[in-house]
Order: sequence, then C-alpha cells, then structure tokens
Amino acid sequence: IMVISTLPIPRQVSDSEDKIGSSDPDTMDQMLDLESGTIHEWNKPAPGMWRFPTNPNFCCIYRVPNSMRQMSPEAYTPQLILIGPLHHSLKSLALKSRGNIRRTKLMGYLNMEEHKKIYVEKFAERVEGGKTIEGFRRMIEEDEELIRASYSESTAWIESQEFVEMILHDSVFILELILRFFGTGGTEKIGDHLMDSPCLEITIKRDLIMLENQLPYFILEKLFDPVVKILNPNQTLRQLVINYVLNMDKTKIGDHTKFRHFTDLVRCVRVESAGVETFPDYGYEDFQPMYIMHNAHKLDKGGVKKSFR
Repeated sequence: IMVISTLPIPRQVSDSEDKIGSSDPDTMDQMLDLESGTIHEWNKPAPGMWRFPTNPNFCCIYRVPNSMRQMSPEAYTPQLILIGPLHHSLKSLALKSRGNIRRTKLMGYLNMEEHKKIYVEKFAERVEGGKTIEGFRRMIEEDEELIRASYSESTAWIESQEFVEMILHDSVFILELILRFFGTGGTEKIGDHLMDSPCLEITIKRDLIMLENQLPYFILEKLFDPVVKILNPNQTLRQLVINYVLNMDKTKIGDHTKFRHFTDLVRCVRVESAGVETFPDYGYEDFQPMYIMHNAHKLDKGGVKKSFR
C-alpha cells in the first residue's frame, strides 16, 4: 500500500494568531492579495535568492558569506554608491526614508541616484546626445542574459526594463566619474560634489571595488572602448580604469591579464605583484576547513570544561 504524506502548510507571518495559509486550490489565486509569508509569496522572485544553476563561464560576482559579514557589516556595505543588482533593493528602502535626515546613509544613496542621472546627461553632451545613449541601451538589452549570469544570486526579481536602465545608469556613471576625475586634476572646483570634495574620493573608490557592488567588466568594455578612443586618444579604457581604481600610472598588471570586474582587478594586481604565477593544485583531501575560534567566556557558557596543567 502506498502511503502519501503531505507536509503541513507553514503559517502566515501575521499579527493575528487566527490567520493560517490555505492550500485549497480555489483560494490559491487569492494569495496575491494576502500579506507576505504565504506559499505564493515564497515562490515569488526575491532579493538574495541563489541562482540555480549558475553558469561557471560567467558567474563571478558574489555576496560575501554571512560569517564574514557578521564580524564587520559596515565593511561589506556600500557607504555611498550602489552599483549593480545585489544592493539594488536598498534603493527602495532609501526612497521610503526620503526626507529623514537622520538616515544619512540612505540619504546618501538617494543623492547618488540623482547624481547618476546628471552624469548620464553630462556624458550625453560629450557624445552624440541621446543617440549614443540609446545605442548603449540596445547593447545592454542584447547582453542582458549574460550580465544577469555574472551574478551568483538570481536577479529575476528585477524586471527587464528596470534591469537594463540600472546597468545603463551605473555604467555611464562610472565612466563619467573617471573622465571627470582625470579631467579636473583635482585642483579646480567645478560645482560637482564628487569632484569638489576630496574626502569623498576614498569613499567612492572603496565602494567601487567592493565585491557585491560590481558590474561585469565585459559590458563596460563593450560599451565604452570605442568611445574612449575618441574622447581620450591618449589612454584606453583599460588604462583609465586601472589608473583610477589603483591610483597608479605604472602598474604591475600584465597587458594581457584579463579581469572580470574591479574587485578582480585589485586581486590580479596583488597576485602579480607577489610574483605568483599559478596556484598550487590542492586536492580535496588536503583541504583543511577553517573554524571560528570562540573566546574562553563563550566556551565556558557552552559547557566546555577547562583544565590547566
């Protein structure tokens, strides 16, 4: 005899103890109108959900493991600039806090989103106006799936049009920022907070090399390589990026070294500077897991008996 068992339906997250999620097929369609926590809500795309399967040829941008984040949350959270989809949901949180001057970080995010729009307009003035920007938009649309595949987390919760606009604004912002940085020389006030406030330079660069705050470099290369050759004949896009991110004119990164995003660029430089050409081929049998070492107080609370000899 075959016995068919069913798992209990999880309860809704609710202020009322009487509301319970229903598995009745006639009421499942009504779950669109119910509060979060229903089975229907669980099936909806949401920020932070893993992408499965990932494409090993493209996947290169990850979220920092929670075990590391817990030690220093601020070290892995953008302070000013949100780039790409992994922190995109913070923009909605910032909008809800609009006008609350006590939420200074969220206000900073909002200011930067407005600044991105200004930079897109200013960049359009450098080139053939809206015609070039529209060309960028089409190129991003063509590579949308490859861009999404670059992230270890699913980006299905971001609609296609919104995703394309996000990549467009973030990409153009980065290039306009770099062009302005080298164009002003840091000595002339131009009425731009990002250029006129030297104290912001470190914060901006720190945000732009943060692992979770990345765009795949291939799309920047595809969009801007031809444009930079016209706007700045003396330097390639690669040279501009390296000089800005690493703040050096002569870098030890090889001309043929490929990097997948700005964080990977920093890694490549560190590896090549150390003279490391290849990594040892360790087998799984040689792998030693790293554990968290607790202090004596926590061990004592956990019931571990100590003996001193």
